[in-house]
Amino acid sequence: MKIDWWTLALQAVNAAVLIWLLAHFLFRPVADIIAARQKAAQQLLADASAAKAAAQSEREKAKAENEKLAEHRSEALKAVEAEAATEKAALLAAAQAEADKLRAAAEAALRSTLPASFSTECRVNCGSPPSSMASRPGLPSCRTERGPLSVPMGRRSELLLPAH
Repeated sequence: MKIDWWTLALQAVNAAVLIWLLAHFLFRPVADIIAARQKAAQQLLADASAAKAAAQSEREKAKAENEKLAEHRSEALKAVEAEAATEKAALLAAAQAEADKLRAAAEAALRSTLPASFSTECRVNCGSPPSSMASRPGLPSCRTERGPLSVPMGRRSELLLPAH
């Protein structure tokens, strides 16, 4: 076997030119594209981590604000409940005072309009004055063999409604 040195040298030059052309027009641009993509991917990862950190910080701020609002709301509710309880107590006291005043006025009106015969009838039937038999202090009542003494219906309205 005989080697043709001219052909071998031309093929070696041809391979060197091909390698230089591929390196210059193919490998370098592909390597630059790969480097640019890697750089873009790194930038995206950095942006994503920054966005994640910002979102985490915003979440913590929102959580703290929610806790503060919940605390403020509970304080406001406690204040409103205390105010409502105070108002309720004041209204109940006023209503009780008004009821006592109305009761006293009704009892006074009843005593002033009560016929003298009622007291006499109680003494005759029960043996005691009406005030000692009262189921409530200050209210006259008396029981007889026929049942409790009562004022006829027409007389009741006169007793309960004072004349103006």
